[in-house]
Amino acid sequence: MSSPRAHIDLQTRLEEVPLFDDSACLHGSTLSARGLHDLLSDSVMVSALRSAGAPRPRRVGDDREQSKSWVESVVPILSRIHGTIAAWNLRTLLSDLYDWEEPLTTSNWLELDDLIGQRSRDPDWPRTVLQRARIHRLATPLHLRGLGQADDLFTYTLRWAEFARARAGEFDTAVYELERTWGREPEGPCPRESEVRPPTYRVIRSLDDVHAALDHFVGSVLQSRATVLRLEVSNPLASTIPTTAEMTAALARRESAGVHERDVFTAYVLNSLFDALASRGNELAIQIRLGMEAVPSMASWTRRHPHLRFHAQVTDAASNSALCALAPEVPNLNLAGITPPLIHPGCLQSMLAERFDLLPTARFSAFGSEAACVEWAHARAVFVRNEQGRFLEQRIQQGQYDIDQALTLAREVLFESPQARSRGIAD
Repeated sequence: MSSPRAHIDLQTRLEEVPLFDDSACLHGSTLSARGLHDLLSDSVMVSALRSAGAPRPRRVGDDREQSKSWVESVVPILSRIHGTIAAWNLRTLLSDLYDWEEPLTTSNWLELDDLIGQRSRDPDWPRTVLQRARIHRLATPLHLRGLGQADDLFTYTLRWAEFARARAGEFDTAVYELERTWGREPEGPCPRESEVRPPTYRVIRSLDDVHAALDHFVGSVLQSRATVLRLEVSNPLASTIPTTAEMTAALARRESAGVHERDVFTAYVLNSLFDALASRGNELAIQIRLGMEAVPSMASWTRRHPHLRFHAQVTDAASNSALCALAPEVPNLNLAGITPPLIHPGCLQSMLAERFDLLPTARFSAFGSEAACVEWAHARAVFVRNEQGRFLEQRIQQGQYDIDQALTLAREVLFESPQARSRGIAD
């Protein structure tokens, strides 16, 4: 067994390992939290708060009064989620960055809100936070680039069209998303909470229109600053590719489309997209966020396009297990960083074990914060680094690694492998 001194040595040296955050959501012009509202409206915090009865935060932009009104309504609820991982990470964040050790109450939260606001006005603060966490680079969506103020920190992912995203009662998503991007410059995805689809400037009526829109989409993607194209797959993918005749027939039935037409649209558009990217011989990586419903088709899709590099970002532990078993047989399929809400001790330890046991370190990443401000990126970096240390210490005790080997592996999955893939370097 390792000695207490060895444990301290491992954790101390692990703190110096740089991190690459492969799925941040940071805006180049507002890297840090502007007030307590920005910290409490983190997606994992909101989920925990809503489960305890809190109202959903509204999109309030810079309206400080509405922001404060929402915070005032949820502060009394914080005590109900005291035992959650979200609350633990929030306490870590407040302690490490603001020296705040007190429970938040209705009588003291304004003091903390003012402190956060003061720090946000310091132009050096965001980089100080990232330096404390040893986060050297972050991948963030291109539509959040702003004026390029943080280009030295970021690599960019392009999350523009969601061809395979499930929306209740909607069966022509792939075609609509092509219409939405046709003739336009890259921008963000259609808002999830939107109940009405924004109008499009062009309408797809034929197979020729489909390919014209795809040509525009592919050209715009490849001319952008993005090194990763990010797609979400929340519908099952067909294992066979529709013919042009099947796609033409489905387009004719678009107004009355159902599940069959949805599957035809999605499979045809995605396959045509991947064929077009492969034909350009580009180095763009494709990051696919997927759940268990899409895992069975991943093998056939990645094998069908061997010259493209796919990074799977899982949304549940079962998908991680399935992909770890699948990836050794599919050389162009890698696993992206483990992200919230999967970043909690039990789940994270089991997912790390599966990845280390079944895959070379060049084939997976271990950290993605999905943080909308640097403070949350810091909190999750601290947590993931500690959990990585616990995992590696167990392997050292088993005699599988020594400390130097463990640190080399940690550096590979936390920094070197994700950075190499984000730059388009071949695996």
